[in-house]
Amino acid sequence: RLTPYIELATCANEFYLEPEVPRVGTLSSLEFYRDYVAKNRPVIFTGLAEGWPAHEKWRSDEYLRDRMGSCLVSVASTPNGRADAVLPASDPHNSLERECFAEPHVTSCTFGDFLSRFHRRLPRLVHYLQGQNGCLRSEFAPIQHDVPEHIPLATQAFGCMPDAVNFWYGDGRSLSSLHKDPYENMYAVICGVKKFTLFAPTDFAFLHEREMKRARFVECDGGEFDLEWIDEEPRSIPWITASPELRNYDECPRFQYATPIECSVEEGEVLYLPSLWYHQVAQGSDAHGRTISVNWWYDMSFDLKYAYFGYLSAKARLDFPPPPAHQ
Repeated sequence: RLTPYIELATCANEFYLEPEVPRVGTLSSLEFYRDYVAKNRPVIFTGLAEGWPAHEKWRSDEYLRDRMGSCLVSVASTPNGRADAVLPASDPHNSLERECFAEPHVTSCTFGDFLSRFHRRLPRLVHYLQGQNGCLRSEFAPIQHDVPEHIPLATQAFGCMPDAVNFWYGDGRSLSSLHKDPYENMYAVICGVKKFTLFAPTDFAFLHEREMKRARFVECDGGEFDLEWIDEEPRSIPWITASPELRNYDECPRFQYATPIECSVEEGEVLYLPSLWYHQVAQGSDAHGRTISVNWWYDMSFDLKYAYFGYLSAKARLDFPPPPAHQ
């Protein structure tokens, strides 16, 4: 059953994927579309964000505090920096003693209060601004004009304006789980560095998607966190259980056949992350202990590529049926 998936991935690696994400200076929208978008291949634009006001202004928390200090923001908090991630039963932060999909504890506070909490750097307490609902235009509206409303190169190539623009502020303790987005993603790093581990859609069968029961971190007395099952629909969610960080080949034996592509996106650079690519994101902080980034989500084209991926993922689920979520 595994052989056709290995042959597919081998073909992709030999004929259309590159072992490293290329870095380019400037491209026309036609070149960008022809060489990367149409081929569903990632690329890093060097220096694309260096001329934006944010590149200089956001180096100072004082500027951000002056512009945003009294604005209410949504803060995701965890004891381990793993928000929206699979948490094995053996994890010391998993009090449920069963693997689960752990969501962060989310609270609302002023941006000024967030900065004060963030810079305390308390152990077992990781704060992250990670709104994925177009938050730059809502919660962070006072600083939205420090970056472009859209990226002209991408807008021309995709033929539409971005559906959402998101603001991210965290530190090196935060690490995403392996996941994909149904968007064409233009990801700009303003401060610090983002470290991506990428897997092409052709690796889907190797990534061990499973139905995971949802849980959420809740704050207890003394500032500690506990996990509670989420008692609302949906109670479970399909999620990737293979982990580039843990290299959990015993639990996910097909993962050994996947081909990771690693890249670092530095300050002033923009990564084009094609739709349907799986990615895990780690962070490196700047001199002030921060990683700040903005990303533009453009709607993907639901074309033949989408149909092929739908067939691939459906067949893989039939060939390798996952166990049900823990009840």
